[in-house]
Amino acid sequence: FQLDRRMVPHFINTRKFDAGITGYDLFLASGAKELREVAGLNFSRSTNQPTRWVLVCKKSFDVGQFENQPARIACELPELAKQLLPHAGLRFKYNIFQIEGSEEQCVANGLTELAMIVTETGNSIEANHLEIFPGFEEVLVSTPIVIARKNLDYEQQEDELDRQLRFHSALP
Repeated sequence: FQLDRRMVPHFINTRKFDAGITGYDLFLASGAKELREVAGLNFSRSTNQPTRWVLVCKKSFDVGQFENQPARIACELPELAKQLLPHAGLRFKYNIFQIEGSEEQCVANGLTELAMIVTETGNSIEANHLEIFPGFEEVLVSTPIVIARKNLDYEQQEDELDRQLRFHSALP
């Protein structure tokens, strides 16, 4: 079955499926504690490299302007940002806002001061005349992963997943 990658943890949690493939970032954002990572896969949408979550801003961004007011950070997955940013070392106050796509344009057009985005090549960052906030070049590295319910029979699960992965990797 092909499902929206964001919904895979939900469907496994509801026991509609035993296992599935989703991004490591989406697995973390789901908060699904009853699931486990079975295997990692090394590719992304347009390259054979993992994706990176980074924090971007305008090239003229000045941290000093946020001494008395919080900066606005846009993110497609606000729960992921809330998990990662407190441990990343930002030295100013901020609020996180959910934006469904076009996070770079929100920053470029002044709707938010920063955005936590997922990137493969950095082309959209460059196209919007933004830069990666220093020290936040790799807030999280994400690749597709196979996830499954924790209580599945390990031997049966591993045999079936191995068979499926070998079958699909042999396809043109």
